[in-house]
Amino acid sequence: LFEGDSVAAENRMKDLWESFRNDIAAELRIDGSAASRPGEIAGLVHASLSVSFEERRARYRADRIESQLAWYSSKAKFHLARWRNLKSLATGCLALVLILALANIQTNAAIPVLLSLVAFAGAENSLAQNASVAGAYAVASEELQQIASLLSEVTEAQWNQFVGDSEESISREHVSWRVSRGILK
Repeated sequence: LFEGDSVAAENRMKDLWESFRNDIAAELRIDGSAASRPGEIAGLVHASLSVSFEERRARYRADRIESQLAWYSSKAKFHLARWRNLKSLATGCLALVLILALANIQTNAAIPVLLSLVAFAGAENSLAQNASVAGAYAVASEELQQIASLLSEVTEAQWNQFVGDSEESISREHVSWRVSRGILK
């Protein structure tokens, strides 16, 4: 991720953090409307401070934690179902090719069987990526469920630390997601 000297690594980390801040700025919803520029975040945060702690906590739960939880949960289910369906299809195709090859044993069946095995191995590699992504989304979803379950117990004195820890967890998964898609190198 960070090749080269420590100054370059530090600069790259600053760039990543700025990119992440801009992503959050575009998606953060405190007053029901999306922030369109990173500079608007401060205004939205100050506006949110004028409401009660209970209201801030409820907004954070609904607008941040539950929306992230719904997204990661749906993506985990999607990729798991996709993996299962494609795995069944690939296995069925391989079985069909092997049956057809054995039925035509008098001809040279070795080449189609070998080609089918190579294609199946390639499909397995691709399928493993869906399983891996589904697992990563499931872990993120579990972390968000834990955050949601602790949210009602957080006091106002603990709030800043709790939100910081929660956002760090979300950030970790977001950066991982971007790296897995080649957005960050």
